[in-house]
Amino acid sequence: MVNDSLYCRKCKGGDVLRKKIIMIFSAILMLATLVAIWRFSAQSAADSSALSGYLAEIINDNPWLNQVMDVDILEAILRKLAHGFVYLILGIGMTGVMVMQPMRLTLLLVPLTGIFFAALDELHQSFVPGRGPAVRDVLIDAVGVCLGMFLMMLLRQIYRHFSRKRILAR
Repeated sequence: MVNDSLYCRKCKGGDVLRKKIIMIFSAILMLATLVAIWRFSAQSAADSSALSGYLAEIINDNPWLNQVMDVDILEAILRKLAHGFVYLILGIGMTGVMVMQPMRLTLLLVPLTGIFFAALDELHQSFVPGRGPAVRDVLIDAVGVCLGMFLMMLLRQIYRHFSRKRILAR
């Protein structure tokens, strides 16, 4: 039997169960996000462009936006935002998986693992017709992972703050 205190020295009995549940849901989120990333990367250039172009056209139907920005520029912005957002979700999942690990280890492993997945994603795209790898996309993905990690850490601090207040109020 594994001693949970080896993994989370500060955890109490209920905290261990709560953190294990967070780990399980985060692992599911992480795996689902990786599958989505793989599927998006497997789309041909025409299919990928059609999806982002369709979204850009819907947004560009707004009269004031139509005057400010060309649909091609909007499509490029949507593509980069999508990259960052998907990797933000991945960063949330990876941080949740690391919930019982020391903070320093999380701060090291989550960004490095995110960059590894982003580079692997770009390598995968180099084998897809009409697509190719881009260092800029790896950087956008790394920023997304880090934002997801920091968002998860912020939510964790907010939770701790309010749970301490609740304990002190008793």
